[in-house]
Amino acid sequence: KKLLYISLLIILFVIIGIFVSKLGIKKVEKDNDSTSSKAFNDVEDPIVPEEVIADMDNVIDIKEKMFIQQLNDIYINSNQYNGKTVRLEGFMYHYEDSNKTYYYVMRNAPGCCGDDGSAGLEIAWNNEYPSDNEWVEATGVIKLVNANGYSGKVPVLYLTNLDVKQ
Repeated sequence: KKLLYISLLIILFVIIGIFVSKLGIKKVEKDNDSTSSKAFNDVEDPIVPEEVIADMDNVIDIKEKMFIQQLNDIYINSNQYNGKTVRLEGFMYHYEDSNKTYYYVMRNAPGCCGDDGSAGLEIAWNNEYPSDNEWVEATGVIKLVNANGYSGKVPVLYLTNLDVKQ
């Protein structure tokens, strides 16, 4: 019974994480054949990656065994992570919503009844993003931002480094 409760709790956290992460702030607008990145107008003091200063002496490493739990903690206690340097590994994923594109570093998670889930963190980067499913290590600074259609602020990892792993 306890195992069932824990499994249901993990599934709930994954669903909440996916829902909240899809409310991110990264938007890509296409002008003819060129692509430029802009943040939503309601973002307060957006940081561009060149201005992000990561504290490499105090990095929060999100590892495989605690990936979902640590991401869940970032979403639930986001004020405690604002301005903190985070490093995580996972696969690239993008989500398009009409004229907006959101980018994430994700990991698959065990689910219930053969329905596996995934969890991740939205990233913002002024450079070219790797293709979906490429394994990456992302390092950056968490910033809480307003998101369209959401009354609270959501965490976004503003990258200082993004390495594709082999």
